Amino acid sequence: MSRRQHPRIPDPTRGHARAPVPSAAGVPAPVPDAGNSVFERMLIVDEVADLLQLSSRHVRRMIASGELPVVRFGRVVRVRPVDLAARIRLR
Repeated sequence: MSRRQHPRIPDPTRGHARAPVPSAAGVPAPVPDAGNSVFERMLIVDEVADLLQLSSRHVRRMIASGELPVVRFGRVVRVRPVDLAARIRLR
């Protein structure tokens, strides 16, 4: 079986990385601002547990009780840093 036919061996000639597309003026498009709430990095449950020095089980209980707001993508749960900071300020 040749390299191109085998489903588990990636073809090195077909890269998936793409260079940024320049704008009309020849300047690369701006990177999303980290302060913008749409593009902020959300935290997973284990990261929240590490930050609060709690178990991940306790963090999940806080989420289930509504004590800690989350964003859900199907079964995936993420915590916005802004919501975590607000929770810490309330304590």
